[in-house]
Formats: sequence, structure tokens, C-alpha cells
Amino acid sequence: MKTVLVIGANRGIGLELIRTFVDNGWRTIGSTRPRTLRENDPSVSEIIKIDYEREDTIIEAAKTLCDTDVKLDVLANCAADPWSGFKLCPYHLSAGNGGKIINIFPGSASIGDPDHDGESVSYRMAKAAVNSETKTLAINFKTARIPVTTTVIDPGSSKPD
Repeated sequence: MKTVLVIGANRGIGLELIRTFVDNGWRTIGSTRPRTLRENDPSVSEIIKIDYEREDTIIEAAKTLCDTDVKLDVLANCAADPWSGFKLCPYHLSAGNGGKIINIFPGSASIGDPDHDGESVSYRMAKAAVNSETKTLAINFKTARIPVTTTVIDPGSSKPD
């Protein structure tokens, strides 16, 4: 059975991704911030509580993954800092046949967006950093011959919860 870790699985795109993977027979692990966890949603088979503002919760989540010796096929990042999410599982992604890192963010946040109106500069800069980080990871994996593929996906228009 293939396994996915979705960061930001508590609502919106992350929760819908979890539901889609479940419908397709995947084992799902979702990370949520404790204060936004929806306990009553049965879609996430395993939950890792992470608050990206607290490094100790990232370390604890990484230990949890190591203790279970899980092999990840996909890391889908729908929230927070992708680098923090990646710190959870470099070994888990490269084990076996490699894996995929998918960073999801709206193209409208891109500095290169043709509708860029000069607003939300800090938000757009943060999202540009995601692009750079994704490309840098891809180069590093290739150089080290680690079979992990990285990509950034624009989910299109969506309404926030």
C-alpha cells in the first residue's frame, strides 16, 4: 500500500487531498496544527500534530515517523514552510523506490503573475521562496543520486474555509 503525508491536512486543499488518496486506497498520514484539528473527520487514518511555530513539535513528529519506520511515497505540502515539512522525512522519502515532494500554492501568489498588482509583497516573496526551495532540493537530490522528485503545483482557484 502506498503512503502519503499531507502537511496541512486539517482543512481545504489538504483535507481534500487526504480524501482523494483514501478513495484510491492509500495509507494517509496528515499533519495538523493542534488548534485546528478536526477530530471528527475520519479521512485521515493517522494524525501527526505539528505547530510550525514550534521546532520541538517538528522534531517530535520526525521521531514519530522514525519510530514507525514508515516509507513515504509522497509528501504533499499544503501549508507552512516546506523545508520544515521536509525535515520530517528525508529518509522516509528516499527509502525504497524514492518518492515525490509536492509543494502546493496558488500561482496568483507568484511574483511573475500577470495580474500582480504590487500588493501582498511579503506573501508573494514567501511563495517565490517556495519555488526556489523546491528547485534547490531537486538539484541537491539529483547531485546526491537520491531518487526523490520535487514539484510545485498551482491548485487553481479555491475558497478558503
